[in-house]
Amino acid sequence: MIQSLLVLLLLAPSPQVLPDTPRLSPVPISVLEPEDISVVHYIDGQNKPIPLEMHRSQLVTDRGRLFRGAREMLVVPGITSPVQFREGELPVFVVQVLLPMQLPTDYELFPLNVQKRENQRAVILTDSGWWSDTGSRGYHLRIRRHGQNSFKIFITNPLPPGEYAFKYGLSATKSKDIYCFTVLSKRTP
Repeated sequence: MIQSLLVLLLLAPSPQVLPDTPRLSPVPISVLEPEDISVVHYIDGQNKPIPLEMHRSQLVTDRGRLFRGAREMLVVPGITSPVQFREGELPVFVVQVLLPMQLPTDYELFPLNVQKRENQRAVILTDSGWWSDTGSRGYHLRIRRHGQNSFKIFITNPLPPGEYAFKYGLSATKSKDIYCFTVLSKRTP
């Protein structure tokens, strides 16, 4: 049986390339990658990466709370971000990283605690005391390759109205850069 297959292959006509037939080179698939490394962007309607509001946060430890212990937080100025999405939207984000030193899976999305009196927003890293030992809870994200060194970040469920920030790594020492955005209520004009 193997011999008959070999005979058929040898006797089969070989494909011919006509001399005037142009050879097609593979079409490169190009995507618009962010120019800035490690900066989180969102993808707008024209599939173009737009940077989120970026801040170098300040690490603050608040020890003066009766019965509640210490609170560590990363603080940024202002109570709302100029980058805004509507409730129910699922924006797609993209980040370019330096592989293998930086991994896209180390980016986390946190709600920001708005502190109007101090005119600031904060990612609460730890909140320890007699009653609890917690911090801000991150959101589940899906990550897929976008370009050569960039990755798309998808939020799996719509976010409720509020202030949010991406941070690279949970540790305050890993990076103090945070990338902020707002989710507006459907009722907001």
